[in-house]
Amino acid sequence: MLSLEIFVVFFATLVAFGLRLSEPGLVWAVGGAGMLLCLVATYLQKYPFGLVAGYVVQALLLLSGILVPMMLVIGIVFAAIWVTGVWLGGKIDAERLERLRAERSASPS
Repeated sequence: MLSLEIFVVFFATLVAFGLRLSEPGLVWAVGGAGMLLCLVATYLQKYPFGLVAGYVVQALLLLSGILVPMMLVIGIVFAAIWVTGVWLGGKIDAERLERLRAERSASPS
């Protein structure tokens, strides 16, 4: 999900550049930092604090709706997908752990 958001941030940066919301250098610096943040958060998902990084990216994507109003809609959609993915991932992990424990207790030692 976070890797797809790199493209969302890129296209939002193009919109902000096209609308001339600020100086071109500033627009691309902020957009580039956003894309880099998405990339780093994607990498951090293998660590426990990676989820926090993912939530920070979602919050920043929502906040970008202040400058580009359509980003609020896109941010809500991506945040909903993110939260659903985190919830389902936790549910799958719990079911796998339960199955592993059942297999270990059922196997002869």
